[in-house]
Amino acid sequence: MQHQFDQLKEEMVAKEAALAREAADQIKLIKEKEELAAELEKAREDTVSTKEKCRELEKNLSLVSDRQRATQAELDKSRSQLEQSHRERGLVDARLSRKAEENEALRKQVQVQEKVLARGEAKYQERMEDIR
Repeated sequence: MQHQFDQLKEEMVAKEAALAREAADQIKLIKEKEELAAELEKAREDTVSTKEKCRELEKNLSLVSDRQRATQAELDKSRSQLEQSHRERGLVDARLSRKAEENEALRKQVQVQEKVLARGEAKYQERMEDIR
C-alpha cells in the first residue's frame, strides 16, 4: 500500500510539475500574444501614419503640379508676347529704315533744289546788274 501511495504521490508531483510547466508555458504564450498584439497595433498605427503622409505628399505634389502648370502658362504667355514684340520691332525697324531712305532722298533733293535756287538767284542778280 505504501508503494501505491508513493506511486500516487510521484504521479501527483509529476502532474503538478507538468501543470506548473503548462501554466508557465501559458503565461509565456499570453505574454507573446500581448507582445504580438502590441506589435500589430504599432504596425497599424505606422500604416495609418504612412497613408496620411502619402495623402499629404500627393496633395503637395498636386499643388506643385498646379503651380508648375500656372508657371508654364505664364512662361508661354511671356514667350508669345516677346515673339510679338520681336515681330513688331522688325516691322518698326523696316519702317524706320524706309523713312531714313526717304529722308536721305529728300535731303538730296533739297540740296539739288538749293543749288538750282542759288544758281537762279545768281543769274537773277546778274541780270539785275545788267539791267542797271
